[in-house]
Amino acid sequence: MENTNQVIIYARVSSDDQNKNFSIPDQIDFMKEAVARRNEVLAGEYIDDGYSAKSFDRPDWRQLKRDISRLNVSKVYVLKWDRFARHVEFALTEIRILKGKGIEVNAILEPIDFNIPQSKYQLNTYLTSGEVEREQIALRTSMGINRSLREGYWPNMAPIGYDNHKINGRGSLIPNSDAKIIRYIFEEFSRQVLTQAELRIQVRRVYGKDIKESTMSDLLRRIVYAGRVHVPAFAGRPELIREAIHEPIISFELFEKVQRILKGGNKANRMPKVSQEQLPLRGYLECPSCGSKLTGSASKSRNGSYHHYYHCRKPCKTRFNVGQVHESFYSFLSDIRPPEEELRLYELVLQEELNDHKKHIRSAMATAERKLTKLEEQISQAQRRVFLNELPVSIFEAEKARIDVEIANLKESITANKRQSTLNQEWIAGSVEALANLPKWFRDGDLDLQREILGSTFPEKLIYDGKECRTTKLNGLISFLRNENEDFGWSETKKEPSQKEGSVAVPRAGVEPARPKALVFETNASTNSAT
Repeated sequence: MENTNQVIIYARVSSDDQNKNFSIPDQIDFMKEAVARRNEVLAGEYIDDGYSAKSFDRPDWRQLKRDISRLNVSKVYVLKWDRFARHVEFALTEIRILKGKGIEVNAILEPIDFNIPQSKYQLNTYLTSGEVEREQIALRTSMGINRSLREGYWPNMAPIGYDNHKINGRGSLIPNSDAKIIRYIFEEFSRQVLTQAELRIQVRRVYGKDIKESTMSDLLRRIVYAGRVHVPAFAGRPELIREAIHEPIISFELFEKVQRILKGGNKANRMPKVSQEQLPLRGYLECPSCGSKLTGSASKSRNGSYHHYYHCRKPCKTRFNVGQVHESFYSFLSDIRPPEEELRLYELVLQEELNDHKKHIRSAMATAERKLTKLEEQISQAQRRVFLNELPVSIFEAEKARIDVEIANLKESITANKRQSTLNQEWIAGSVEALANLPKWFRDGDLDLQREILGSTFPEKLIYDGKECRTTKLNGLISFLRNENEDFGWSETKKEPSQKEGSVAVPRAGVEPARPKALVFETNASTNSAT
């Protein structure tokens, strides 16, 4: 290759060494200044952000090698040799390959004069230092993580349902708003009514949260939710389960029950899918004779057809024809429909709350983004001071660790607010339509939707006495819109709402209007599920 003063600059940073090395912009700025001082021509810049120096399997480095001949350059600059590689053998191989093409690799802050044979000692020192440092960092990190786990702390990224938290200055966990979803998942799965796939659909409809198939399977096996940590074997020390510092979301007994189910030691007594669809009230009906939970089954007649019944367990002989129970239940759903004027008022309240909610979200996001920008500027300024020897590395690392936690929290807050801001007019219309047409939604819905309607509308069990359905308690919102007492049978007795009742909170009505997918009315009672 003919002599040329055209050069390429290459910058790299990995997630592991962000704390004490130049950021990508700083690397680029320093190298550009150096190229300008040397009166060289910058032909291109290549950046691998978030890639390890253990190998050269990096997208922009591969592109750089493809572009070299076309750009007709004589040198490739990195800021320091550890930006080039942290593996001696791989680094020397790349240097030889490029040298064979007439191209020199060199570092701005750690220059090597390749015309002096002895300089290779210095090059090996730089490269070896990077490799040793990489291995030392990996070892120290592994030792630190293992030690923290053995002491009950949590040094890793928080799983769903928890936020990272500091206790005694060390990593731990604190339950967040998703903790109720984790608790719901374990409790529902332990009832052995829903499969994991069905449970994922249920969670999406009830809480609006998508959980991947692999995530659900892993989540159900994570002992961290039961207030324990798994400590892997390390350096000859055996693996163990240690009681954690953080607050558990579920009991250890519930966790163990779920593990037995997953291992097949306590298999679900599930009916065929078609039978479940014929018996949507199974598990939600209370026996009027003994108070037990009614189950259901199909009876085969002499002509081969099946007849479905809700019935109690022996020795109780209570038994009802499914058709009769369902007709009574549909009539009951029609009777608990709130008055039209109350539904319209509810729609207006929802719209007002939604508008206020959106204003609050916009304000919160703007504040968080301003804080985020300011913190990122602080880190950039501190990095520059470190490389100008104006700030000790130890002070910088401590301060950056603190700022990183703030940045992570702000980004999580911004993401959460963006999700909430997707609420719209269709959400309101769907909420009101669901309340106005519960019988239709129940008839037309699949088994999952029917269970959601039952669980969210009736905090207590339904009772069918052979003639009509009743319940002791309705969902709080429906009761309020009907101006009724908490105890509800077939009474038409009403009372004037008190001031306290008038300030009822707007519920999360997770409805997707395009299709009856979700129906959730918030109440302070727990949701019952079929078993």
